Amino acid sequence: MSPKALARLIRFDEAHTRLWNAPRQSLTTLAYELGYADQAHFSREFRALAAIPPSAFAAEARAWRKRHEDVAFVQAHRPTETLPSRA
Repeated sequence: MSPKALARLIRFDEAHTRLWNAPRQSLTTLAYELGYADQAHFSREFRALAAIPPSAFAAEARAWRKRHEDVAFVQAHRPTETLPSRA
């Protein structure tokens, strides 16, 4: 693998991780922080490596978090059942 390809993958991995962890962040800001020329460059690179644009990936990450937050909320607020003692 060439150094350029490796650098491209490392930068993509960082973008992927940061979008997964904070899917509501600005794509323009993220592109700037990761050293892309502009948001369009970032979107092209992300789509080339992930086969999905970063905006769609962020939307999927938000939806996944919402589903799992709902499940966690229900589990946390489920009434506890007490079993009869065997004494």
